[in-house]
Amino acid sequence: MLIAIVSVSVLIWLTLGRREATVVMVAIPVTLALTLFVFYVYGYTLNRITLFALIFSIGILVDDAIVVVENIVRHARLVTGEGRALSALAVGAVDEVGNPTILATMTVVAAILPMAFVGGLMGPYMRPIPVGATSAMVFSLVVAFVATPWAAARLLRRAAHHHHGAEDRLTLWYRRVMGRLIVHDKSRMIFLGHDIAKQVRDRLAPIAAGAGARIQVAEVPPGPPVLQTLVAEIYGPDPDRRVALARQVRDIFAETPGVVDVDWYVEAPQRVVALQVDPQKAARAGIAAADIAQVVNMAGAGHVAGLLHDSRARENVPIVLRLPRDERGSLGALRSLRLSGGSSVAVGELARIVESTEVPSIYHKNLQPVTYVLGDVAGEFESPVYAILEMNKALANIALPEGYRFGVFNAAQPFDSTKYAMKWDGEWHITYEVFRDLGLAFAAVLLLIYILVVGWFQSFTTPLTIMAAIPFSLVGILPAHAAMGAFFTATSMIGFIAGAGIVVRNSIILVDFIELRLRDGMPLEQAVVDAGAVRFRPMALTAAAVVVGAGIILFDPIFQGLAISLMAGEVASLLLSRATVPILYYMTNRRLEGRTAAGEAAEENR
Repeated sequence: MLIAIVSVSVLIWLTLGRREATVVMVAIPVTLALTLFVFYVYGYTLNRITLFALIFSIGILVDDAIVVVENIVRHARLVTGEGRALSALAVGAVDEVGNPTILATMTVVAAILPMAFVGGLMGPYMRPIPVGATSAMVFSLVVAFVATPWAAARLLRRAAHHHHGAEDRLTLWYRRVMGRLIVHDKSRMIFLGHDIAKQVRDRLAPIAAGAGARIQVAEVPPGPPVLQTLVAEIYGPDPDRRVALARQVRDIFAETPGVVDVDWYVEAPQRVVALQVDPQKAARAGIAAADIAQVVNMAGAGHVAGLLHDSRARENVPIVLRLPRDERGSLGALRSLRLSGGSSVAVGELARIVESTEVPSIYHKNLQPVTYVLGDVAGEFESPVYAILEMNKALANIALPEGYRFGVFNAAQPFDSTKYAMKWDGEWHITYEVFRDLGLAFAAVLLLIYILVVGWFQSFTTPLTIMAAIPFSLVGILPAHAAMGAFFTATSMIGFIAGAGIVVRNSIILVDFIELRLRDGMPLEQAVVDAGAVRFRPMALTAAAVVVGAGIILFDPIFQGLAISLMAGEVASLLLSRATVPILYYMTNRRLEGRTAAGEAAEENR
């Protein structure tokens, strides 16, 4: 977390300047302190998840402060003279971006907060992330409107009026590119047509097979607390028939390419050897059966007879009586042990050997007897979904006696204990629950964002223009996962949803600036380019802050997907949506202006 804070600070220092970076950095400790207080109120401890939630928040909590500081600096550069105090400039600059910043922050909150209601096993595990990020966004908004202008009026006083009206190279480049896209229809249409486009196991498996053993290779991270990645639960009334079905399922696991570490919870018949004491012989020898049991137990497990007092030892050294290691599994060594009663007699003379078979374990789930078959995926299939789809084809051909049908459940739990059925469980079931709940949360996110934007802009079409930027993040997210050899996980989905809120946030501020320019009397073509140019630099800086903040967790095995989604999504949306939203706004409003002008002309002709 310290590295993330320092990295974001250095980034802002290099792009805005030393004093400006100091102003922005005021927001970080204040916001993090308030967020930690929220964690304390909710009963969260400082652990792996809560700390990553804070790191995840660092990149986005500086957004509001960056927007405010950059606008104050821009207003200071536009002033021609020394007559206006910087405090008055700060008030005017904050007022200009205040309302859209509030709305934009609320959209980020609307995007992140629904993830706190994800159910299942992973819900409580991941809940500190949306709770922490939401708290950080709300507090950062308050800090940006209260502490940031106050700090800017004091720390930027000496450098407030330099470079009057000057624009940086990034802004000038944006004006040139956008000017061409807005003016030339062909260039605009070409832009909008963008194409959206294990070595350890291999070495251990032969050794285990030669020894008649089964192995499982546990990889980091271990995943949720489930039996295995692939778990087949076989239900049915008859135990023998259920085991026979489990054997067929196990064979299907073993024959499916990419499915490894196949095992099942069915024990082979275990031979049990017991020494049964003859009470009459023990009584004649004057030895109690409990004494015989104690001696046999001592021979195998050991018995502490006393302590060795060694002045050089840090702790007392126990004296343990037991058979030598090579004789502890010898039945003959146990039977030759002698006990003293009325006379010395061997254990073998008082007890006879009784052999039997261990009673097999019976597993239950939801009060139903069940037999488990386990497996993992590696090589050809790295996702359990593809392996399950492949195995379901073979499971459909399992034969049962007349009158029975073998049902396969992918998510629901079978409740009829009189029928034979199989349910997929394990990490697959957790993944299904998470993506289902996250998908519902994302649908709620889109609806909430649309309602918020409609309420602010008083338009049903403008929110569609703003939200059109969301899919562009996928242009970066999916190729980035492929390039890094990472899979799209539940944390990747969380990063995508959070990134969608950030993308919409920037689009809202951009569109609000366009409409502000239009209200000042600027033509539509010029207003679109000018607003985009003014807002492109702070948007690029906030995107860079997100990339730097998320880069710290890029190589974490659990949160790698979250980092990739945030970083790649921000870069792709910056390069594509920052031009797409102005173009779509221009095309939509140009048609509306054309219709309005045609209506006015028709009215005049009447």
